Amino acid sequence: MDESQKKKSRTKPSTGNFIPKSGRLNRPSLVQNKKVFSWEKIPDPILIGGILLFTFVLYLSSLKNGFIDWDDPMYILENPYIKHLTPASVARIFAGLYNGNYHPLTTLTWAVEYSIAGKSSLLYHIDNLGLHVLNVLLVFRFIKGIAGNRYLAAIVAFWFGIHPMHVESVAWISERKDLLYSLFFLLSMITYLKYLHHSSLSNEDPLRSGKKRKKYYFLTILFFLLSLLSKSAAVVLPLAMLLIDYLVKRKWSSTVFIEKIPFFILSLVFGLLALYSQKSGIHTDIGLILPFRERFFILNYGFFRYLTMLFFPYGMSVLHPYPVPGDDGFAAPVYLSLFFNLIIIGLVLFSMKYSRKHFFGFLFFIVTIILVLQILPVGGTYISERYTYIPYIGLFYILVSVMQFLWQRKPGTDGLKIVLFVIVLAISSEFIWITNDRIRIWNNSETLWTDAISKYPDYFQSYLFRGLQRNKNRNPDGALADFTSYIRIKADNPMVYHERGNIYFNKNKYDSAFIDYNIALLLDPTMQEAYNNRGVIKGIRGDIKGAIADFNKAIKLDPVYVHAFRNRGYAWMKINDSKAAIYDWLKAANLGDTVSMNYIKKYNKQSVR
Repeated sequence: MDESQKKKSRTKPSTGNFIPKSGRLNRPSLVQNKKVFSWEKIPDPILIGGILLFTFVLYLSSLKNGFIDWDDPMYILENPYIKHLTPASVARIFAGLYNGNYHPLTTLTWAVEYSIAGKSSLLYHIDNLGLHVLNVLLVFRFIKGIAGNRYLAAIVAFWFGIHPMHVESVAWISERKDLLYSLFFLLSMITYLKYLHHSSLSNEDPLRSGKKRKKYYFLTILFFLLSLLSKSAAVVLPLAMLLIDYLVKRKWSSTVFIEKIPFFILSLVFGLLALYSQKSGIHTDIGLILPFRERFFILNYGFFRYLTMLFFPYGMSVLHPYPVPGDDGFAAPVYLSLFFNLIIIGLVLFSMKYSRKHFFGFLFFIVTIILVLQILPVGGTYISERYTYIPYIGLFYILVSVMQFLWQRKPGTDGLKIVLFVIVLAISSEFIWITNDRIRIWNNSETLWTDAISKYPDYFQSYLFRGLQRNKNRNPDGALADFTSYIRIKADNPMVYHERGNIYFNKNKYDSAFIDYNIALLLDPTMQEAYNNRGVIKGIRGDIKGAIADFNKAIKLDPVYVHAFRNRGYAWMKINDSKAAIYDWLKAANLGDTVSMNYIKKYNKQSVR
């Protein structure tokens, strides 16, 4: 048999793809020219293009969303460092911290957007969606690189793109941090895979291979640095690189660790910077005052919730407050979570006998989420949905790898394949349905906090934020109900009493407003607004001296408090001290108060008469 006949006689080996080839080998066909559809004939651009298009269409409704009163005002609407895009402002963005955070590259993107769109939210949402779609593509490239299977990579990328837990990162403008750091984090892992590939080549010119290795090595460092400048969560990348080494069965040597030294140095620098910048955000009111045992179990409970919400993303909320010991629902779920976590870890360790995939995926999840497991309570919540953006890639990889293993079993398992197909379809449908609903909930502040209250009706903060938003939306009755609910749960916040007092004042319920202003000042004697507003009520009641005393206190606390000068001037006029009244009105007018200037003009006309 000659060489050409030998080639013809060889049977093409199985590709091991998640989706099998259509048709059967060595079976005669009566219709030789009949074209049979094959999943393997779908080119990569069409396969991933369909996933990207579906993700984009699913999130299109997010473009109708506005700004949220949770971080968006602080980072964008009221951020003085993004108002003017100049070399000096860019230098300031990179040179200093802002609100206890250092993510200058993310802030720079907001500055560019602000210079184009100002306070219109559309462009910010367009960019968030664009980054998310690009990240879906990068997840596909990364999983294909470590698994060598485009169908496995396609399903992981699809679930990454549509999972409800990722809505927070996409639909919330302030979470540009997640999207941008993830973009460079994924690029860094992809270039690291290319670096490993060229390091293992033996049939390529050594000089050329060496240049490529260096190129991909320095690209990996560059993308890592950009990821760190987007969000400090990227510090775990060196550990993820070691996990990749383990997965591809790289031989452990000094080279493996030496090449990671620059990465660990960068991680150390940015990690220390993050600790320094966020030390004021460590919450001592809930987390740290709990005994170590409760904190340990709550940490386990948070870990378990992250795992279960991969499959059952229900009870989602912008805030997930700490479970409080003594509550009816605390003991069973919180204490039992450790038991279930140990079972899951045991199963993962057992699977190491058969494959490295599951151990890699599980450790990838742990490594990329460990910094936000609230070992030290930061942010006031024990879990946050946005923290799963990168970590869930590891869990998706485990899940799809198991399904791939079952799919590739010996012939005679068509029933199992049908079951697997139905499972994939059911999971995808569940994700799509919930994601679409969550995007709608993130439409505005009131819908967001109403949803949070429905999940945690005893958490006071949500009532405050919804009350403030309802007040802005000219719904004083709704705001009044929310502030009252807040006070019923937590009665030590002076700002809430002051806000409720303002609503009572506007409703001409001066007695109720007076009581709330008094309580606010008992809780915080430095609230100049409460002194001013209480002074107005005293003036209405005829207690002019008491009103002037309150205006004096307000002005002492804030020497440029326009309203207090104006109101004190009016009080002076009530007791016929025109000289003092004119003085205060002139002071207020010099501070830009047109009402006080009108008072002066009106008084001068009366004096002439």
